[in-house]
Amino acid sequence: MNRTIARWILALALTACDGTPPPADAGPAMSCASDEDCDDGVFCNGAERCLGVGAAPEADARGCAAPEALPCEGDAERCFELLGRCGTDCDVTRDADGDGVASSDCEGGTDCDDLDPRVYPGATEVCDFAGTDEDCNPETFGEDRDVDGDGHVDRRCFNPRPPGDDRPVARGDDCDDTRPGVAPGNAEECNGLDDDCDGMVDEGVTVARYPDADGDGDGEAGAEAVQVCPDTTGTAATATDCDDTSALFRGAPWFELCDGADNDCDGTVDEDPRAVPWYVDADGDGFGDADGAATISCAPIPDRSLLGTDCDDGRAQVHPGSVEACNGLDDDCNGRLDFRDAAAGFAEDEDGDGIPNRRCHPAGDCDDLDFFSGGAPEICGDRVDNDCDGMVDEEAPPIDWYADLDGDGWGDEAAGVVATQCARLPRASFRVTDCDDSDPSRHPVLADLCDGVDQDCDAAVDEDAGRRAVFRDVDGDGAGVDSEALLVCGPLPAGYADVPRDCAPTDPTVTFRFADMDGDGVGGGEPLMTCGSGVAIGGDCDDRDNTITAGCMELCNGVDDDADGRIDETGAMGCPNAGSTTWTCDAGSCVYGGCVGAALSCDGQSANGCEADVESDPFHCGGCGLACGIGGDCVARACVGTIVDLDVEEQRSCVLRDNGRAVCWGRLPPSQPATTRAEPTPEGILLGASGAVVSDARWLSVSESAWCVGGAPDGVVQCAAYSGTGFGEAGLGASVFMSPMAVAMMSDLVDAELDLYHGCGITTAGGVVCWGRNAYGELGRGTQIDDPTPMAAVGIAGATVIDTDTFHSCAVAGGRVYCWGNPSGGRLGDPSGTPATIPVPVALAVDPVSDPAIDVACANTSTCVLHASGVVECAGSIAFSGVPGFYETRFVTVGTVAGGTAISGGSTHYCVAAPTGAYCFGSDFAAALGNGAGQSDSMVPTAAIGLSSAKLVDTGDTHSCAVTLADEVYCWGLNTSGQLGTRTGPVDVPTRVPGLP
Repeated sequence: MNRTIARWILALALTACDGTPPPADAGPAMSCASDEDCDDGVFCNGAERCLGVGAAPEADARGCAAPEALPCEGDAERCFELLGRCGTDCDVTRDADGDGVASSDCEGGTDCDDLDPRVYPGATEVCDFAGTDEDCNPETFGEDRDVDGDGHVDRRCFNPRPPGDDRPVARGDDCDDTRPGVAPGNAEECNGLDDDCDGMVDEGVTVARYPDADGDGDGEAGAEAVQVCPDTTGTAATATDCDDTSALFRGAPWFELCDGADNDCDGTVDEDPRAVPWYVDADGDGFGDADGAATISCAPIPDRSLLGTDCDDGRAQVHPGSVEACNGLDDDCNGRLDFRDAAAGFAEDEDGDGIPNRRCHPAGDCDDLDFFSGGAPEICGDRVDNDCDGMVDEEAPPIDWYADLDGDGWGDEAAGVVATQCARLPRASFRVTDCDDSDPSRHPVLADLCDGVDQDCDAAVDEDAGRRAVFRDVDGDGAGVDSEALLVCGPLPAGYADVPRDCAPTDPTVTFRFADMDGDGVGGGEPLMTCGSGVAIGGDCDDRDNTITAGCMELCNGVDDDADGRIDETGAMGCPNAGSTTWTCDAGSCVYGGCVGAALSCDGQSANGCEADVESDPFHCGGCGLACGIGGDCVARACVGTIVDLDVEEQRSCVLRDNGRAVCWGRLPPSQPATTRAEPTPEGILLGASGAVVSDARWLSVSESAWCVGGAPDGVVQCAAYSGTGFGEAGLGASVFMSPMAVAMMSDLVDAELDLYHGCGITTAGGVVCWGRNAYGELGRGTQIDDPTPMAAVGIAGATVIDTDTFHSCAVAGGRVYCWGNPSGGRLGDPSGTPATIPVPVALAVDPVSDPAIDVACANTSTCVLHASGVVECAGSIAFSGVPGFYETRFVTVGTVAGGTAISGGSTHYCVAAPTGAYCFGSDFAAALGNGAGQSDSMVPTAAIGLSSAKLVDTGDTHSCAVTLADEVYCWGLNTSGQLGTRTGPVDVPTRVPGLP
C-alpha cells in the first residue's frame, strides 16, 4: 500500500475516537432484547450479538457477546469507519491533500505522498534532511543547500528509493557542509577530517609514531607504534627513551650531562658530558621558551629546561604533552583548539575557525558547526546567528568578500574585494589573512609543521614544531660555536652541529680539550668543560702511564685498536650482541650467529637477524608461517581472538573477534566504488587507529549508514555514523561521526541491531531501547516522532533477542515474540494490518509456552521465528526471483531445523544456524541459499552444501555467510563488491573466506 493512503486511513480512524475512549455498548442496563441493544456504534469491529442473560459464558451481564467476525475480514476491500462500509482506498479519496494530483495508488494517479500538498510530480525539490521527495523523482535531492560555499551540495540532501529499488540513493556529495575545505576532490590533510569525502580519515597522510610522555622527541623504549598525524603532540618518531618521564633522558643521538645519570640510555653514566643550551622555564611546567635567551651548561640549571617548545611560558597547564582541555586555549601547543567531548558530542573548535565553542569559553562561538559564525559579521539570508547576538538575519550591512580560490575559508586580501554584499558568496570569505590562496593547507588556525613553510600565515616558520638550538660549525668537525646558535626543527642544517663548545672553530683537527695527566701529549678521559687548558688530542688508554697512548677497546673493524699486535681478536666489540640475534666478528665484519629465546628468522634473510618472535607474532605464532588470521593475536605461542559475532549487510560482510577487532570485506562504508575491496581487509574506519574499538566486545552491528560495537563487561559501546541520514541511527544525533565515539546512553546494551534509519538494543535488565526514525512507530514508544536518543520501548521486559529492518522491529521475551512498526505486507503477522507503535505479542502458529521462541529475524516485508524445537515459522511477503512466492498475513510453519540455534533474514531469504550446518530458504536469486541448485527458490529450509557446522549465520540482500564451530568463515551468493572475501564471481555453495582461520 502507498504509505500516504495508509497514514490517511489511520488519521481518519483516529478522528472517530475524538480523543476519548470508545463508549460502552448502547442500551439500558438490563437484559438485551435484540442485537441492536448490544450495538456499540462502531462498524469496523463487527456486529455485537444478544444471546440473553446466562445463555453463554461469553455473554456479559446484559447478555451481550462480542461479534463473531469482522465485517470485511477475508475481503480484498478494507473497512472505513466514517463511511460505515467496506471498500478500496480510492473509494475514500483520490486527492487527499488537495494538491490537484491523484494518489499513485489510484488508477491514473501519480502523487507519491497524497497527504502532503507540497509533494507531487513537478513540485520544486528542496533539501530538507528528512528525505522528502517533493517532486516524486528519487533522482533529485535539492541543490539549494551549500552552506560553506564550496560548490558541493550537503550530503544530507537526499531522497530515499521506493521499496524494492536497490540502486544507490541520490544525494549531495559534500560530507561536511560546514567546512569550506572539506569536499570531494580536495587534498587529504592530516587533521582528523575526511577532507576529500571518500569515507576515510587521514588516509595516506598519517605516520608511525610512539608515545612520548615527556615531550623530548623520543618515545618510550619498547612502546608500540600508532598511526597519527606528523604534528601530534605526545608522540615521537623513535622509541629508545629509557625514562619517558623526564626530558633529561632519551636514546641516541643524545648526550650525557654532568648529573651522575645515564642521559643517553646506553648503560654508561656521564661519559663524554657536554654543555648544552637551557631555556627559561618561567611557569615551571618542564618546557622552556625557545625565543628567550639560552644558557649553555653541562649541569642542569634550576628553572630552566632542555626543551624550548613551550608555546605559552606564562601558563603551567599549557605545554607540549598537556591534555587538551575545554577552555579556549591551545593546551598541548599543537596550534589547534582540539579538545573533544565524545560523550557530549562536541569539540572545542568544531568548525575550525579558530574561535572556541561557547561551551568552552563564555565569549566563544555560538554555532560551532558553521565556519561563518561566532565573531563573524551578520550574513543575511542564511538563517544563522553569525555574530552571536541572539538575533538571526537582523539588519545586516553589506560585507566585503575576498576571493577564496583554494576553498579553505580564508580570503586573499591582496587580490582585492570581489563583491560587496550581505549574502554569502561561494568561493569567497570575509576573513582575509590567507598567505597562499592556491594552497588549502596554508591558512590561519593551523600548526606550523617542521618543513620550512609558514603554514599558519604569521610570518614565522616552524615555530610550533619543537625547535632546538644548533651551533655554527665552521670547520666541519661536528662541534659548533656557542655564540652562533640557530633555532631549527627537523634535520640538522648544513654547516651546523648539535654540539657546542668547539675549542678551535676553524681547525677541524681540534674540537675539544683534554686533560693530559702523564704529559705524553695525548689526553685521557672526557673533554674539559673549558677551552683554556689541556691538549687537543684525546683517547689515551692510560693517562697515568706516558708509555701507553693507544686506545683500549678492540673493535670489529679490521684494525688493531688496542695496539696488542692482534686484529679483531676474541672479545672484539661493536657487533650488536643484544636483543634477539647473536653476531660474531669475522675478518672485520659482524656476521649472523643465531637466534635467542623465542626469536626465529622466518624470512630466510640473515642480514636482518631474527625478525619473528613466535611468542607474540600473529604471523608466526608458535613457529614460522603459523598465522592467526586477520585481526587475531598471538599470546604465549597460541592464537587468540575467537569470532563472537557476524554481520552481513548489503554488499559487505564483517566478523568480530573477542579481542575487540572487527574484520570487514566487500564494499566498505561508506558505499563508494573506490572503497570496494575483495578480500577480508581490516577496515580503518571501523577499527580505529589502535586496531580495536572495544576490548572483549561481544556484538557488532553494521548498516548502510552506521555501525556500533559493544557488549564488553565494562559496558562501553562505540559507534560511528558515516552517511548521515538525519535520523541519528547510530545514537549520536543527526551528525556524521567517522571516528568511533562512546555512546553513554547505550552503555548497558548486551546486544543491538542497526538498520538504515533506526536501531534497537537490549539492556542488561532485559529492557528494549530504540533510536532514530519513527515514521511507523518502529521505536516502540507509542508515538511516530523521530528521536536520535536511545530510549525505552513501551511494555516489554525480559527481552533476550532483538532484530530490526527498515520498517519494523521485533524481540523475543519470555519465549514470546513481540513486533512493532509498519504492518504492510503482513510483516507483523496481524491480518488486520493495524499499525503497532508499541511492542505487541504476535500470534504464533506454534504454542510459545510448550515450545518457546528462541530467535526472530526481520526482513524487508517479512518476519520469521525459530523455536527451541527447531520449528521455523514466517509471516509476510517473500518474493521469489521477483515474483511473489510466499504471502501470509499470519505466522505459518515452513519447516524444522533440528538443533537450530539462530535465524537471520535478508531481503528475500533466510538462513538458520545449527551444529550440523546452515539451512536456508526463500528466494534463491543470486544463489543466496547455497544449495548448489542455481536459483532454485524454496520455502523448505535446505542445507547449504559443504558446511559441517554453523555457530553463526547472517544474510544480506544477495549473499549469506556462516562461521563454523572451528571459527572458519564461509560465504556464498553474489560477489559484485568482494562481499564473499574472494575475487571470484558469484558462487552457489559456501566458499571459504581466506585469511580467517
